[in-house]
Amino acid sequence: MASVGKIARRTFLIGTAAIAGGVAVGYYYYRKPYPNPLEGDLAADEATFNPYVKIGADNTITIVAPRAEMGQGISTTLAAMVAEELDVGLDQIKVEHGPASYAYFNAAILEEGGPFAFFDESMTAEIARAGMGVVGKFLALQGTGGSTS
Repeated sequence: MASVGKIARRTFLIGTAAIAGGVAVGYYYYRKPYPNPLEGDLAADEATFNPYVKIGADNTITIVAPRAEMGQGISTTLAAMVAEELDVGLDQIKVEHGPASYAYFNAAILEEGGPFAFFDESMTAEIARAGMGVVGKFLALQGTGGSTS
């Protein structure tokens, strides 16, 4: 019969602290937002509050679409939604393709690309989707697919 080795109390406490510290640091980096890629290229009369919208002094609103247009109507739909929310006309809205940046990660492409059907709401499927979303953020995948534009 094989015997199980004894773990010293000090070894257990140090190991537990190391694991807890690793989880805390990982969670901190997961929750930390990526920097806004639009801030470096702003003209003197433009403002941005997030990586998706720029507002010019002439009230022109530029929407950054980080995903490729693949027939979902992303350019027209995003423009119509932003115009409606900001109560401006469509003639004030422009849509541009976004630059390559970690801020435009696409977690949904991994969350929905797993081995579970989209209607599966079991705990296993939800845990797998959440885990794949974390992986998608850490890898900063900026891809288009599966209607995730």
